[in-house]
Amino acid sequence: NNLNSNGTSSSTDEATAIASASAMNDIYDKHSGSPMSRSGSMSPMYNVHRESVNVGAGTSMPSRRPEFGAELVRNPDGSFLLDQDNKPISIAKLLATKPLRAELSTRPGPGGKKLTYLSGDSVTRTLNDIFGFDGWCLEVKETRKECCERDDKKRYCVSYTALVRVTHRASGAFKEDCGSGDSTDRSLATAVNHALKASVTDAMKRAARHFGDKLGNSLYESSFSIKKAPVDLKNALTMHDIERAKSKFGFEKDRKKPVNTSNTSS
Repeated sequence: NNLNSNGTSSSTDEATAIASASAMNDIYDKHSGSPMSRSGSMSPMYNVHRESVNVGAGTSMPSRRPEFGAELVRNPDGSFLLDQDNKPISIAKLLATKPLRAELSTRPGPGGKKLTYLSGDSVTRTLNDIFGFDGWCLEVKETRKECCERDDKKRYCVSYTALVRVTHRASGAFKEDCGSGDSTDRSLATAVNHALKASVTDAMKRAARHFGDKLGNSLYESSFSIKKAPVDLKNALTMHDIERAKSKFGFEKDRKKPVNTSNTSS
């Protein structure tokens, strides 16, 4: 089922979505410069003119890159994800929303408090939902064993750090960050395996959160918790609009001068 925030089928206003897509969602193949659909096949709905500039003898490059934030989010069947007003949702807007309550987990923290976090599988699932399963990639740039010793119970205590890069394929936008992981086990191979994988997962989550609140950046806000997380997409979009209205940007309607209706007869 498509996940429109108003609970309706995305086909109800596909024409509106396609019209917006032609202006907002220019996705180009990295090598051929052809407009591409999310699945990687040629998309007939895009008719985009591209200009080239010479960069050397016999070579040329496109004059502009795909616009990362303007790309539209798609449902698994290829249709556009629509908001409560049947308007397509851009990647930039969805990334700016808070993670849903169902996407979050909790664990005990210091002082008896519960810590809210996103698990590695939840981050991966969200990246697949927003970018597409073939729309992003994870590159492990570096791993390093920080510690490997045995405790008084003859168990191996191993810790690793990792540096990873998460890349949005269509635009080339990427984020990097580091992470750490440790493990204790009687088997050296098991301890190394668990510590190494934990460090990569931690680094991936930290890198992904730089893309926006949806992928974990909101967890760094002291006022945010699982109890304050939106319960569905409609709620998440509404919360985003309210928070944006409180910022320096504000609602567009609030920036317009009100119309004087005092002389209008009833």
